[in-house]
Amino acid sequence: MIKVMMFAICTILTMGCNRSSTNQISLFKDDGHRKASVALVPVIDNSDSELPWSLSEEFTEAISQKLASRGGVHLVDESDVINTLDAIDASCQPFSKDMHWMKKSFPTQEFLVFIELVDHYLHTHPNQKIAELEDGRYSFLDLTMRLRIVDLREDEPKIVLQELIHHDHNIPKLFANIDYSEKHWGKTSFSITPVGLAHSQLTREVVSRLEDYISIAKSR
Repeated sequence: MIKVMMFAICTILTMGCNRSSTNQISLFKDDGHRKASVALVPVIDNSDSELPWSLSEEFTEAISQKLASRGGVHLVDESDVINTLDAIDASCQPFSKDMHWMKKSFPTQEFLVFIELVDHYLHTHPNQKIAELEDGRYSFLDLTMRLRIVDLREDEPKIVLQELIHHDHNIPKLFANIDYSEKHWGKTSFSITPVGLAHSQLTREVVSRLEDYISIAKSR
């Protein structure tokens, strides 16, 4: 019985050591340079979308996974970021001019990333920007995301990037009446829907912008 217990303890310790080793490896690039340490705040959804799932969860998961898979940065564990945010006063706004709280809240991180989904407008009638319908076009998807990257390495937080990314999509009439309560995020079929494809395209551009600007800032 004692041998069994000792074996179990050794196994647990070994797993812990392996996990620690893996975490350390993930901090470095293949060339040996240390990756930028980035706290990615969950996407803020202010879009008033009527889709039957959380766009915040969808985009947060998609952006963090793609950013991590590219291997250019080291992402802080999302649960640690959320725990930190829970302790922050509501007056501390991510896109305000006052950024001092960011340095105090994330003292060990190099970069802090905020993403806001400003607009997610899926509609079947042209809005004021569109003078007339094209033949064979029936619905439209307007997407807008706001990005802010804050450099926390110095005493004073500094904005590395702040911009709006706009995507406008015309959806062919053949695909205009898809039931997204059936082909929703999480299902394989969602990825080939017009909304799924549009989200994927926006995610790729956001990740590319984040990685490029963090890499440039890190190299300075």
